[in-house]
Amino acid sequence: MSSLNAHILDNLPPNHLVVGVSETTARYEPFDAARAFFARPRHIHLVMPLMQQADVEFGALLERELYPYGTAHNNAFHTRLLLWQKLSWGIVSVLRRDESKVQDHCRCHYRYLDHAAYTAKSAQNKSEKFPFHGDNFRLVRMVHGLLAACR
Repeated sequence: MSSLNAHILDNLPPNHLVVGVSETTARYEPFDAARAFFARPRHIHLVMPLMQQADVEFGALLERELYPYGTAHNNAFHTRLLLWQKLSWGIVSVLRRDESKVQDHCRCHYRYLDHAAYTAKSAQNKSEKFPFHGDNFRLVRMVHGLLAACR
């Protein structure tokens, strides 16, 4: 994790969304603004817990391989960082029409997209739904032992 991300997480109020604008800056985004963006039907939103370096690298590889920086296609790639249930979560938003390409990318990196809603136990031991959800949200799950099917 970059020192910028570490600094952001150290100073992030609980359950606030962060949008990385560049390698050196970030801006905070209120939940209502994020919900408005997530409601756009043109996009799907890939949710992943960022517990290992491989999780962070997956998002970077997705951008580099499918949405190269400096191209017009990169404008359709949006990332957000959320602190929820004491974990860092990445939310990558891409155009819905690219979902099959994203699924292929997932298979190449031992992952799959799950349409289920994520829940976690709160500090009070109650099940709590991920703060953002809907038919355009996908969980990115890692599968150990899954054979990569890359072209």
